[in-house]
Amino acid sequence: MSRAIGIVAKSILFYGHKFIPLFFYFALQIGLFIYAFLAAFNAPNLYSARAYFGPLSFSTARGSAFLISFNCLLVLFTACRMFWTAVRSCWPFPVNLPFDALFQFHAIVGWSILIWSVVHCSAHFYNFLSFGNVLDSGLGSPLKWYQIDTAATWTLFTATGLTGALSLLILIGLVSSAQIRKISYNLFWYVHHTSFLFLIATSIHGMFCFIHSDPTGCLGPSFYKWWIVPAAIYLTERFIREIRARRSTTLVKVILHPTSVLQLGFHKPSFSFKAGQYLYVYVPSLSALEWHPFTITSGPEEKTITVHIRSDGDWTKRLYAAMSSPKLPRILIDGPYGAATQEVFKYKVVVCIGAGIGQTPFSSVLKSIL
Repeated sequence: MSRAIGIVAKSILFYGHKFIPLFFYFALQIGLFIYAFLAAFNAPNLYSARAYFGPLSFSTARGSAFLISFNCLLVLFTACRMFWTAVRSCWPFPVNLPFDALFQFHAIVGWSILIWSVVHCSAHFYNFLSFGNVLDSGLGSPLKWYQIDTAATWTLFTATGLTGALSLLILIGLVSSAQIRKISYNLFWYVHHTSFLFLIATSIHGMFCFIHSDPTGCLGPSFYKWWIVPAAIYLTERFIREIRARRSTTLVKVILHPTSVLQLGFHKPSFSFKAGQYLYVYVPSLSALEWHPFTITSGPEEKTITVHIRSDGDWTKRLYAAMSSPKLPRILIDGPYGAATQEVFKYKVVVCIGAGIGQTPFSSVLKSIL
């Protein structure tokens, strides 16, 4: 028992900054689901809807819909790189948030949306079957012996059912696209940007008065209220990043190291950064879509911005080959973006551990010190 307690204590000590926020995230989801479930279960103006569909399945559908909305807000906010870089730079509290895990958290939130969407669709399909058993529902008069056909009809031949099914199919593609990222980044990019189709389809999903409130009335759509603000922030960021990336950038240094490592140096007067941060590199002649992140290896005090790139993947190998030719390709850079290494100067004693190309973040730190 004491050994188990020791293992748990060490895990909390070394990994608690990642696991504790996840614990609170999952606990918050459970709490919000219970809240939304009970609100739908006890709402006086939804008495008829509960009678038509069944109180448990109807309340489950409403609770899961609330969690889908909540997670869509989070999934967009976690994609706002500039926003989180600014938050990280001015974070005033002694306890740091796991900013480096935002990408992983973004994926977890995406899976949560998919799970709650499956719960939502399953609950509503059961609602459709229950609705077929009601002889006089107030929303129509479906015949009792057509209960299966009625469920299929509601799913496939109504605007509410079609937009819900379309949203679920898009969501499955979004989640699975992460698995093909290493195989084909371009395909991943195209599929992942259908997320706005998911947001639009899901917003339309609630516009057809499927749920009526008592005595008469339509609850109306509310999903768009959750994602409109983070979407506006994200699109504003994308606009700023496009403008910022296309400011004058001059490639002044190319060194081909024998260990298949490429060193590039840039001059960009508008670019300023902190030691340990990273940037994105874009080479239009290699790909019209791909921006790849690399740690800045020069110090903030130097005039030349440098990155070291190991020729490991498909894109980096093509970049290495392109830099070997007499005519160098056009390169754009965007950034900087925050990383854990930029916080080393907040502490009196720091231990930096890196191996291979993983030493690059500490190059900038050491140059800044020396």
